[in-house]
Amino acid sequence: MNTKTKILTAVIAVFSIAIVTISCVMYALYGNAEKSWDGVSLQSHEKGAVYDYKYYKSQVKHDKAMILIPGLMASSFYNAETEEPMWSVSGFAHLATTMIQKKTTEERSEYFDFVVNSLKCDENNVPLLKERIATMNDGEKYATFGGMKYIYDMVYPVYGDRYDVVVWQYDWRQHNMGSAEELEKFINYNGWKEVMFFTHSMGGIVTANYLSRSVENREKTKLFMPFGCPFFGSMDAINNLFETEDASGFIADLFKAVGSYANRDFSLTDVARTLASIYELLNSPAFDSAWYFDGDSPYYIGVNGSIGNGEKYLNNAEIYELVCSFDWAKRADGSLMPAVNNLPAYWENLYVDDGNGGKIFVADAVPTEFIVGIDVETTIAVEINEEGKIVNKIKSSYGDGTVPAYSASAGHPLDDPKVHLVYGVEHGPLANDNFQATAEKSGLRYLLGILERYIK
Repeated sequence: MNTKTKILTAVIAVFSIAIVTISCVMYALYGNAEKSWDGVSLQSHEKGAVYDYKYYKSQVKHDKAMILIPGLMASSFYNAETEEPMWSVSGFAHLATTMIQKKTTEERSEYFDFVVNSLKCDENNVPLLKERIATMNDGEKYATFGGMKYIYDMVYPVYGDRYDVVVWQYDWRQHNMGSAEELEKFINYNGWKEVMFFTHSMGGIVTANYLSRSVENREKTKLFMPFGCPFFGSMDAINNLFETEDASGFIADLFKAVGSYANRDFSLTDVARTLASIYELLNSPAFDSAWYFDGDSPYYIGVNGSIGNGEKYLNNAEIYELVCSFDWAKRADGSLMPAVNNLPAYWENLYVDDGNGGKIFVADAVPTEFIVGIDVETTIAVEINEEGKIVNKIKSSYGDGTVPAYSASAGHPLDDPKVHLVYGVEHGPLANDNFQATAEKSGLRYLLGILERYIK
């Protein structure tokens, strides 16, 4: 074994030990119940996700539910045929340990390609591989890394005798309208007449699309509580689509390390450019008039729109035109990928009739209490050169490091009674009660007080 191989093996081993340790902790904290999955209750697809509704039906005790929905890349899934963990804490450990066990570079490369393909979509933005989405009958029943457990642990002891409290996970690879349709099926299948939603990040986008599907869905919704939802978009989408180096983090670093061991380069950007959900995070037309509020004194962040080309900052229509110009937004025949082509209709779909002949944003059509993070430097604008690379960023403290405050409040002033501010807590831990952010500092401090107003 040469020196390079030894070093790479050591790197993979370190990642493996770390992730296996996390897996053990998760197992100890959250358990690992027997699976009720029998294949019969799953939706039949050649590609994409399969959902198990039957399990939940057997657990339903009430006609009302509190539904907890995680953010982007926070739902776990398993290979639908083999039950091999693909995206989960146990899946990360499985990836690392399997790579070490492979005897040849060819075997490692083949397996690494298989795992990466489980994350990607084809040119029609359809997931390449069929995966089973985790339920509350799986070890990671509170979503990947247990992110929704903090809300669950607060609401279940108080309201579990009146509401079914469930964590619903989804296929974050596909477009959010598809996930919203699955959410609707899930709710209707289980017969809930009233629902409340508690969401983190993209989970709020999925819920907004559910609400836009019908008046019935909106009438059924008695409370929507989104934590850091990018209703009008997030510059992280720009980072993931345009940047090839900075769009990183723990997961990207892990895959890069494992990929190097398999003689494969890994790019999170290459994955992101296939995902409809990423394109749907691009700034919507509403972001063009981004006003931020400080008490009663509004002031404008000095750019029109959110993305620049070195000469001026572009509005939504110009951003869309720019994205459409790149080869990576197109199919092999030169036509736009459906996720890109459908974006204008997607944005418009989030506005519904207000009953007076006009349109309102869908979150304003139901009782919504916005949890909004501020006092963390957040990218609100970027400059992109002719090669499509980010060369400059403009930041504001009005955001949680990922989602600008104006987007998370769906355009409401930050002193609106429906907007609840969280100071100095980053996007990920907005709904946490742990070492990253305790319940006293995170958005959880508002949770029970808000519920007392809605549940008598």
